[in-house]
Order: sequence, then structure tokens, then C-alpha cells
Amino acid sequence: MAPQPEELPEKYRYLLNWYEREYTRPAREEAPAPKSRGASAETLLKLMGRISREDAEEIIRIVDDCCGRVDANEW
Repeated sequence: MAPQPEELPEKYRYLLNWYEREYTRPAREEAPAPKSRGASAETLLKLMGRISREDAEEIIRIVDDCCGRVDANEW
């Protein structure tokens, strides 16, 4: 939120111009949408092709044991 130029004494209006130039962006300059996090399915399949079945099963077991439970009271 910023004041209107006419609400400021003339000697301080340059600060409003500075603020708008430095801290506001026109819509065309807005930051791009963040990229999705994590790997693509293709990347994960390539990775799984390089892991033994036993190691893959161990990873699944560890994730299930350590990350599979969510305590609703923690939220």
C-alpha cells in the first residue's frame, strides 16, 4: 500500500517514484510461476531401472515406516 502522490508534500514525491520503480513490477515482469518440485515420472523410472529390486523394496519399506504416518494433532 502506498500513498497517492497528491497526499505527499512535493519534496517527498520522488520517494514514491523510487518505491514504485524498485518495489513494484508491471504484470509483464512478474516472476515466473515456480517450477513443480520433484522429479518427473520419466526421471523416476530411469532411476528405478538402476536400482536393484531389493534396494527399491527397502526404500519403499523405509518410506512407509518413517513417512507414512501423519498425526492429525500435529497440524
